Amino acid sequence: MQDLALLTDDQLLRLYASVLRVLKNRGVTRSTNNPVADYAEKLVAEGLNLDLVTKSNAGFDALDSASGARYEVKARRLTPENGSTQLSAIRNLDSAPFDFLVGVIFNEDFSLAYAAMLPLRAVEELAVGSRMITSPIGVILC
Repeated sequence: MQDLALLTDDQLLRLYASVLRVLKNRGVTRSTNNPVADYAEKLVAEGLNLDLVTKSNAGFDALDSASGARYEVKARRLTPENGSTQLSAIRNLDSAPFDFLVGVIFNEDFSLAYAAMLPLRAVEELAVGSRMITSPIGVILC
């Protein structure tokens, strides 16, 4: 058996994607989604030189310590069973909980399909659905 500790982060995530697929095909699991949000937050923080905030923080996931800008990260992993790019709900949009929304879409193997960063004003203008629970990215990233 291969020593997993020797694999890169990218290699481990690709292996994990294969494992999830086999488990779903065997009926062991019902879903193929899981570490998507954490990986997206890590990539965005590293790519934009941001500091991740605690997981229990409401409204945003990362902070630019130089400017004070707050970033909310939403992500989705595409699979043959579900190719939807609509991301999870944004709660309390009216309270301006972030300055920028970063939407990240992964391919099934966790490779990046695409990403978009929008200022809060654009998110508010493009938001669909209830103002209490809004998921605008399905429209933005399609």
